[in-house]
Amino acid sequence: MGCRKGKPIEELEAFISRKLKELGISTAQIYALASVSQKRGEAAMVQWCQKEGIPFLTYTAEELQEVEGTFQQSAFVKAQVGVDNVCERAALKACGDGGKLTAGKCAENGMTIAVARRSWTC
Repeated sequence: MGCRKGKPIEELEAFISRKLKELGISTAQIYALASVSQKRGEAAMVQWCQKEGIPFLTYTAEELQEVEGTFQQSAFVKAQVGVDNVCERAALKACGDGGKLTAGKCAENGMTIAVARRSWTC
């Protein structure tokens, strides 16, 4: 996930809820919310994760840039945080090996979200 600095928790929460509903995903199915390390202290993201009991994982721009795949690139995002895409790359990074992007970048009012599915092996 990505968001503009200082985004109110109510807007972030409504955006996440709407996207999860559209995708048929419950919060109980979420492994983590992931973003770039510059968002480590972003109040709305931290508060949402605390409220839902979901880990908030952050990665450096360098770690995210190493994630392989085809992503919706943004020169603006790259200039701001040092990587061309945060939400898709962070979603896949949080999945570990074998993760698959199931919902690409969706942007709305200064927020972006992407969803990836972890690979489960027994």
